[in-house]
Amino acid sequence: MKPFDNYEISGCQRLDDAGTPDPNGSITVTCDDDEAEFWTLYGHVQGVRVEALGDYSSREAAEEVYQCITGQPFPNLYESDPHIRRMHLAAEAFALLERAASELEIWQMSCGPEGDPDTQAILGEIRHLFARAAGDGSDEPAPSRDIAITWSVEDVLEIRPDLSEVQAIQVLQWAKRKHDATIGINWEVLACHAEFLFGDAPATPLRLT
Repeated sequence: MKPFDNYEISGCQRLDDAGTPDPNGSITVTCDDDEAEFWTLYGHVQGVRVEALGDYSSREAAEEVYQCITGQPFPNLYESDPHIRRMHLAAEAFALLERAASELEIWQMSCGPEGDPDTQAILGEIRHLFARAAGDGSDEPAPSRDIAITWSVEDVLEIRPDLSEVQAIQVLQWAKRKHDATIGINWEVLACHAEFLFGDAPATPLRLT
């Protein structure tokens, strides 16, 4: 059985045998929203079938169900959405990705004991994606491939309250300029930079404004 390749939401009303609107009528027809008694979500398979999936008291309720099915808001256009096509290709895409990951694993073996860092990071993201698809991992995205540790003006003033905010910014800029990856930035490093730029801290420091 082919999956739905499109969806439609239409306002509907019931008619009696004479074609007059009747909430208890036996005939259901589509209509404009301002005449609708309820809204129906339809699934389409182009050239094969149209199937009513459910009736809802409002268009918004029908759109919420559509979003639950497809993972995206209703597009308000009667067209085959690329997102739906990608959904149907997911199984093929995952199979291809699994083959590519296997080839990358083999290639990694030729890159020494540690392998290539960028490739290793990509493989980690792929494994995380497979775990999410299998329901064995968190729905959160894979951890970032970059990290950043932030030092602020307040941190500088914590160790050198005698400095002004402008001077504290200069200390941070100097620390960035003179950054040594083997040491990093810590309280002692900031204190040394502050001392280099503005001299020793006073015995009883006063906070400048």
